[in-house]
Formats: sequence, structure tokens, C-alpha cells
Amino acid sequence: MAGLVTELTGGEILLHRDGVRWVEMALRAALVSQRRNGLPSPPAAVALYRALHTATSRLQASASGSAELPPLTVAGTLTVMDTIPTSVAARLLGCSARNVRDLCSRGVLTGTRAGGRWHVDRVEVQARATRPAA
Repeated sequence: MAGLVTELTGGEILLHRDGVRWVEMALRAALVSQRRNGLPSPPAAVALYRALHTATSRLQASASGSAELPPLTVAGTLTVMDTIPTSVAARLLGCSARNVRDLCSRGVLTGTRAGGRWHVDRVEVQARATRPAA
């Protein structure tokens, strides 16, 4: 992990590309955990996550020539992901909605409960649906 952070004059630091990605993933995990536990997301943490997500999306887009998903939105609390209902996830994965709910409750798929219903991370479902069978 050496070389991920450079100290600049004036007390500032420069976080290099891989470091930004690691901090973004850790912050996302913390915010997801807070949301799952019914805790509010600190606005400063949400703002930092969005800035890091935007920066990494730009880096990935410039490297691949295509844009990534839009950054996450904030409306009072953090909307953690672009979600789809379990019925849609089930169709994409070729399984039942009950199986999708079970995968979410076991932590195999990332999902949130709202109003008694599971909503699953669309990107994660699409990635899982397109990966080759083991």
C-alpha cells in the first residue's frame, strides 16, 4: 500500500487512484452498515462518498472510454444503490424471488428492506447474472 498517499505542504494530502478506490469502498461499506442498522448517515460522510464515487467514475470512464453508473443520490438519508425488486432480480438470475430474498438475508446479495420488501442492488445482480457458472 506504499505510495497511495503523498503529504503536501500546508497539511494537505494527495490520495492516489488506488487509495481513492479503497477509501470509497470502505466508506460505502460503513454507510451501508449504518443504513441496515437504521442509523442516519452523517451528511459529511455522504458528501465525501459522493465526491470519491464521482472521482473514481471519472477515472474509470477516462480509462475505458465509457461512463459508469451515475453517482448515488442523497435525500435526507443515503440511497445506497440503484435497486430493483426481487421479482426482477429473480428473472435476471433465473431463480425464484424467494431465493433472491434468501440470498439477501444471508448477505450473498446486497439488498435493503423498505416497507417490508427487499430491494436488490441492480449492478450486483447484473454482474452475477452475466458471470460464468462455477
